[in-house]
Amino acid sequence: MASTAFPVVAADHRGGAGSHRTATGLVRGSMKAVVLVMVCLSPWAFGAVAPDHEFLLDAGIAVLMILWGARMLLDGQLSWRKCAVAVCLAAWVFLGLGTLVLAAYRRFLSTYEDDNLHIANAEVTAKQMASARRFTAIDRWGEALTILLAASGVILGGIYLYLGWMRG
Repeated sequence: MASTAFPVVAADHRGGAGSHRTATGLVRGSMKAVVLVMVCLSPWAFGAVAPDHEFLLDAGIAVLMILWGARMLLDGQLSWRKCAVAVCLAAWVFLGLGTLVLAAYRRFLSTYEDDNLHIANAEVTAKQMASARRFTAIDRWGEALTILLAASGVILGGIYLYLGWMRG
């Protein structure tokens, strides 16, 4: 009888190596699916440039960024070096998230807003005045946070470019 020799292949015996590859493949496939959905259902092909449609495209880009970050974490490509700019960038991201939460809260409140002026009914008029004061306060905070976010982004970008110029 003839015997067959099989080559010895070093196997990866680390726990979870197969599940790691599966998770990475799943994230990559999800990214491709999101891009295809965004391209196929893009409202520009139908001449729709309403803010709601634009928001859906922006939400798709946000989902892509989250999936990209997850893929970087799964592949082990994320390295952290102590850097003051990175800490400022993290604070800037949280400031931006706070601004987005405030904008979402404003939009949520405006869905229940009554746009009709009720002169005869004093109770409804008082509610409208209270909601107008609330919207004014939210808008004031939103404008201040947006200005702070833009100014700090420009400053952070300038610091990043300066540090890159000094190193390179």
